[in-house]
Amino acid sequence: MKFTIPFIVAVLAVGAPAAPTPVKAVEDYFIGADKRGNGVEDYFIGADKRNKGVEDYFIGADKRDKGVEDYFIGADKRDKGVEDYFIGADKRDKGVEDYFIGADKRDKGVEDYFIGAE
Repeated sequence: MKFTIPFIVAVLAVGAPAAPTPVKAVEDYFIGADKRGNGVEDYFIGADKRNKGVEDYFIGADKRDKGVEDYFIGADKRDKGVEDYFIGADKRDKGVEDYFIGADKRDKGVEDYFIGAE
């Protein structure tokens, strides 16, 4: 019995390196066996989005045919000019005097503004 235990331990120690141990590859650690055959597109994009273009990601199918004006201005304002945005239709025919002086003061001279008639 004394010789049996060391003999068994010695046999196991000698036979251990000879037996193949299952070694994982780099792919198994970082990717996994189920994804080893997948391409880069499958990891970062996915199979459902692989056939879509850049427009589908950032714009969407419903807005793809619209122009820049539709995004930033809108269809209701596309026909308006710069005057309509900053001045307005009611002031378009007025002159500079109407904006800064006014109709009631237009006929007065410089002396009337700063000195006064009295």
